[in-house]
Parts: sequence; structure tokens; C-alpha cells
Amino acid sequence: SIRIEQSRIQKIFINWFAAAVTGSAFAMAMYIWLGQTVLNFWLRDADIAAAVYPVLLVLLIGTLINVIYQVGYTAWMLEANYRLPLIVSGSSVVLTLVLAPMLVSRYGIIGAAAGWLSINVIGLLLSLGWFRKTK
Repeated sequence: SIRIEQSRIQKIFINWFAAAVTGSAFAMAMYIWLGQTVLNFWLRDADIAAAVYPVLLVLLIGTLINVIYQVGYTAWMLEANYRLPLIVSGSSVVLTLVLAPMLVSRYGIIGAAAGWLSINVIGLLLSLGWFRKTK
């Protein structure tokens, strides 16, 4: 029945969301704990590693948020809800065009990375509607 299928899908989404949050938290903890050491080893230059570490941290946070918000994005696709992905994509383009120059001029390369973070936060916030439907 359709109700059973909807229930199974909701359970899959909850499990997927939990796995995404857990995996992202683990990846973030590992980067905070070992990132500087790994970058020093990999790049063989402590000054470059020190410059790369905070930029990569911001990019990693944005990417991990993207991993989490893909749960909601997939829900949109299953519901044939094409409006919200278009809103997120359009907002991402506009925010990048408007905010990136200001963020870069004020914060340098970290400001550029912050643009990636901000568009993924917007995607996450808009995509959490699926979670409300599972209650």
C-alpha cells in the first residue's frame, strides 16, 4: 500500500540523515584533531599548511552540510518538487555573485570559502521540510 511505502521511505530518510550527521561529525572531529598534522606531512611546509587549514576547514564544513542536505534534496526529487531545488540553486548563484566579492575583499580566501558554506546552509535549512513530514 502507499502508506507502507511512505513509512518505509521516511524510515530510510531518517536513517540516512542520522548516518550523514554522524559521518559528518566524525569527519569534522578527525579534521580538527589531525588536520594540521596531515597537512604538514602532505604539504611539507608548516606555513602553507597553516594557511590552508582554516580555508579547508570552512570548505569541509560546507561540504559536510551539503552531504546532510542531500537527504532533503532527494526527498524533493521523489516528490517531484522542482521548485525548491530551483530556489536553492538560484539563491546560490545570486548569493555567490553578491556576497563573494564582499567576503573576499574583507576576509580574503576564507571569505571565498564562506560563500560555499553559506549556500549549503541555505540548502540545508530549506531541505529540512522533509523532516517535519516524518513526524
